[in-house]
Amino acid sequence: MLIQKNSFTWHFSFDNFGIYIVYFAMKKIVFSVAVCFVVLFSACVLSACSVAVDNGFQVALIQGNQDDQGNGRRPQDDQGNGRRPQDDQGEDDQGNPGKDPQGEPKDNPQGEPKDNPQGEPKDNPQDEPKGKPQDKPQEKAPNTITTADELARFAWEVNNGDDKRGMTYKLGNDIDLNVAPFNTGAGWIPIGRWTPVQSERHFFNGIFDGAGYKITGLYINNRNINDRVGLFSMVESDAVIKNLGVTGVNITGNLYVGGIASVMGGTMINCYTTGVIRGVSQVGGLAGHGSGSIINSFSSVDISYFDDNFNTGGNWMGGIVGFFNGIEISGCSFSGTIDGRALIGGIAGFARGVVRYCSFSGSINGNRAIGGIVGDTFICTVISCVTTGTINGVISDIIVGDLRSSTII
Repeated sequence: MLIQKNSFTWHFSFDNFGIYIVYFAMKKIVFSVAVCFVVLFSACVLSACSVAVDNGFQVALIQGNQDDQGNGRRPQDDQGNGRRPQDDQGEDDQGNPGKDPQGEPKDNPQGEPKDNPQGEPKDNPQDEPKGKPQDKPQEKAPNTITTADELARFAWEVNNGDDKRGMTYKLGNDIDLNVAPFNTGAGWIPIGRWTPVQSERHFFNGIFDGAGYKITGLYINNRNINDRVGLFSMVESDAVIKNLGVTGVNITGNLYVGGIASVMGGTMINCYTTGVIRGVSQVGGLAGHGSGSIINSFSSVDISYFDDNFNTGGNWMGGIVGFFNGIEISGCSFSGTIDGRALIGGIAGFARGVVRYCSFSGSINGNRAIGGIVGDTFICTVISCVTTGTINGVISDIIVGDLRSSTII
């Protein structure tokens, strides 16, 4: 048999059949190898292109980050000046505060709102009685306070966490608080801050010396049960308030209401109050609640009560302090009036500790446990106190209305 293929003539026979098989097999193998080579070569080319593109993108990204951080070339601004981004963020090459577009130094390099960080009204340097901090003053309070605004700065600093421990502040002259914004709305925001959230409470723990001067026209109208009202709100145990007069007060609060301090944990010396105070419970001419010492101080305020939703008003009311659980009340006097229900005293509504050398010359109207010096006592010693005032009540006494585990000397 003759086979003609591509101008070649093959002589087919069973003798050369094996050769034909080998020839065709080799032809198939060569073709397959060629196809594989082409496929592998194409894959290598595509992979190389992909790596090159990816590397180029990474290089561009790194270069862009360097530019944004000021480490590489400076991006051009709209005028082609080549300013670095941190120039817009308030620092120059030496780390000094930057300038605004008008070239003035920025007064707030940290990016806080300049005028009103808490969103409160700009013309009110104190906050509303919602537990929020008032507007941040432009300057720190001086150690000698001479104006209502400086006193408000001092209050803001205490109410935002600076307890003034180890520091002394004093008055440089009389201060009138009967001016806007302190005589409108809720009125004065006390120095020191109490809230139901313990971590948000801030106490005054320094020394406040009135230096014989007085604060007049203190106005507060805040019946929020969660607020503690007075010139000061929360006074810590190491604090001292001395040589201070607070006159013409007009205070309306709820619990723990006092002319000078709502809660007096420290020492009060040579202080006095006049005016009008109203509250539900634990109300006093100088302090609503006391746990320290009150010495050589007096009050002639008129104290009255209003009921809360449970009709529990008019309890624990005193000419000096409403509720006292402290060290001593010494050399104090009261010549005002008190109108309440029960547990009322010319010096303290309730007292535990020592009450000595005190006097009462005002008038008290109440019902139960009414005393010229103390309404109700427990583990208390009353020493050399006198009463010349008027007491009207069912259960009353010229010295102590309800004497429990206590001694009168």
